[in-house]
Amino acid sequence: MDAPQGKALDLFDAYRTNLTKVDATRAPAGAILCPLDFALIQRADVESKTVPLEHIIPQHATVASKQTEFTNLAAKDVRSGATLTCSRCNGKKGKELDFPLRGLIAPGPHKPEEYTYRTGTAILTYAYLFAFAVFGYEYIFKEELAEVRAQFEDPDGRHTEWLEHAHVCTANMEQPIVANEWGYPFAAGIARGAPLELYFWRFRAKLPGLDGVKTAIEIPASISGAARLSG
Repeated sequence: MDAPQGKALDLFDAYRTNLTKVDATRAPAGAILCPLDFALIQRADVESKTVPLEHIIPQHATVASKQTEFTNLAAKDVRSGATLTCSRCNGKKGKELDFPLRGLIAPGPHKPEEYTYRTGTAILTYAYLFAFAVFGYEYIFKEELAEVRAQFEDPDGRHTEWLEHAHVCTANMEQPIVANEWGYPFAAGIARGAPLELYFWRFRAKLPGLDGVKTAIEIPASISGAARLSG
């Protein structure tokens, strides 16, 4: 089995374990929920590659021409951050959010006017997927997160005030976040009663806080171990 699909199956099993602990009634045996639209993802579809590994930060930001001495510290999947979404959301994210940001994620000087209204939705979606990949279903089942998913569905509308907290730094960043101890390229600000703050590559975002969340993802060694080996 190739490494990316092995990671996809490891993530599926971790998400399945988390979903079962949080609310086993939300999905039948052998399935998980897509974090973006709650569609069923079957393990058989991951095995057959019908559902591919989702790179939270699009891989066009991590190709050789965009690398620095810091990005070389981690494998491609680590630099991008790995999770699972259903085929529909994978395609929608790639076409409507990832593609417009081509060339605008990796380090380098950029002007604010190069970014469109969809940039905020993309940043918010990336932050949401990072939060899910670490904090799991109990977090995204919070009622406050529904409006973030609505923003993903309609990136040209305004469905959440959290969009106002999705920002981009256009300075010439020479050292993006490569990986943390969880195996994902972001830093998190976590304080009781406060919003969850996420910083990644040249972006930062805020989301509803973690209050009440007790069951996080047991991140598989194929993900977290890659970060440790790359340091």
